[in-house]
Amino acid sequence: MRFSSLAAAAAACAGLASGHAIFVQLEADGTTYPVSHCVRTPSYDGPISDVSSNSLACNGPPNDQPKATDAVLDVTAGSTVIAVWRHTLDSGPEDVMDSSHLGPTLAYLKKVEDATSDSGVGNGC
Repeated sequence: MRFSSLAAAAAACAGLASGHAIFVQLEADGTTYPVSHCVRTPSYDGPISDVSSNSLACNGPPNDQPKATDAVLDVTAGSTVIAVWRHTLDSGPEDVMDSSHLGPTLAYLKKVEDATSDSGVGNGC
C-alpha cells in the first residue's frame, strides 16, 4: 500500500465553528520522517471556508501548487501510519494544534494513479 499527502485533505468548518491545522509529516512503523517527506505540503495553512469547492482537496486555492515530492512512502498493509498535524506550516513539534481548535480533524484518503502529481480533486481511481 502507498500513502501520500496528496490523498489527504484538511477540512475547516464554516459558521459557528472555525479552525485550521495543517498536515505536514508522517510517522510509519515507528519511524518519524522529516517534515514534507512524502508529503506535498501546501503553501497556505488558513481555513478553506467553502467546503463544497475543489479547494478542499489538498488545501487548494488560495494555495499555489503544493511543494513537489518525488517520494512515495511504501508501507505494509496493517502498518501503523500517523499523520502529524501542526498549528501552522512553521510550527515545531511543540505546537501541534492550537488549544482553541476543538473538535475532530478530518483527512480524506483516496487512491490515485500518481501520488506525486495528482491534484487531489475528484473521485479516486
